[in-house]
Amino acid sequence: FTRGFDTFSGFLGGAISFWNPGGITKTGKAIPGIVYDWAFNEKIINPYIQEYPWHATDAFTDWSIDWLDQPVNSQKPWSLYLAYNAPHWPLHAHQKDIDKFKGVYDSGYKTIRESRYKRQVQMGLFDPNVCKLSPAEYATELAWNKLSATEKAKESLRMSIHAAMVHQVDRNVGRVIQKLKDKGQFENTLILFLADNGASPERPKKPHTDPNAIMGTIGSFDSIGKGWANVANTPMQKWKATSHEGGINTPMIAHWPEGIKKPGRFYREPCHLIDVLPTCMELTKATHPGESTQETIPKVEGISLLPTFQDQSLNRKDPLYFQFGSGFAIHDNNWKLVRSGNQPWELYNLSVDRSETQNLAAQQPERVSTMENQWQAWYQRCTGSDYSFTSKKKKKK
Repeated sequence: FTRGFDTFSGFLGGAISFWNPGGITKTGKAIPGIVYDWAFNEKIINPYIQEYPWHATDAFTDWSIDWLDQPVNSQKPWSLYLAYNAPHWPLHAHQKDIDKFKGVYDSGYKTIRESRYKRQVQMGLFDPNVCKLSPAEYATELAWNKLSATEKAKESLRMSIHAAMVHQVDRNVGRVIQKLKDKGQFENTLILFLADNGASPERPKKPHTDPNAIMGTIGSFDSIGKGWANVANTPMQKWKATSHEGGINTPMIAHWPEGIKKPGRFYREPCHLIDVLPTCMELTKATHPGESTQETIPKVEGISLLPTFQDQSLNRKDPLYFQFGSGFAIHDNNWKLVRSGNQPWELYNLSVDRSETQNLAAQQPERVSTMENQWQAWYQRCTGSDYSFTSKKKKKK
């Protein structure tokens, strides 16, 4: 609400209990989960206690549909940002949805990962000559075969719940789309649907977890872990909090019947979240800094995505930069420089190696040096200081 929206319902954070984000039941029983302030416009609630069958994914959709039903939103252009916490951990889903995926993942990491890649190639999402299936790090046959029968069943259940959470998001997005159709606004509404930046590899430990709770229920607090995260990011390397493609590349669906030329196609030039604001500004003919009275407002980063809707090139002139967690990267045209933590920089030509399997850093040290200097200049511009992984690590000790 304080970030420019007319209304706000929700919280700023992540990894809540989907069943009850308040950390305690109405009877006083503690449950696992991170407790945040919840805001409903100016009203702050903490703890925000709910009881089953309340579920965050369903609730967020209910609030969005209620907002769309307000008369003012039938009379003028509007913008709705609907940010589901799913399918981020904890793994919480309705049992009826979990049952739909029972046994689907019993064949294990390697088999599922390879079958996903085969399906991706068949549907034209990836060219196998350009984007090979990257070597598995944790989703290996050996890792699966080391598990006992009980452990395999539990691992399979993790991914069944994860799939159920995605299914639940699909169902709820369908509810929003149906509301737009009912209001006669579907054909001329731009919908941008995208996922989180890579699957989460963590196995978090939270207080008040019930060791006897069935996975997926309110007393549990589970995640998919590194094996399934490796599968979820097929065919890319790594996962969330890294800057390899498995940690920064996510599919996005753009849907706008009245504004997109040749729908149903894949657009392969890299886009970024920083492009969303320029896109909205061009669509609404907004100017920068507009009516703001703030003395210093940073220039708008990114470029408009409207050319992609017309199947034209973006003609992006500036590199894209990344830094989050242990990940660092710069993407300039088809070249990408990336590293994890204090490891050496790696260099990839994404035009012929989309999944980062051939590190060219040793063959092209000058390009590595140039791109590293570009990245450092960007970091200094954003933060006012140079970045040193070693010094940052020492400061934490």
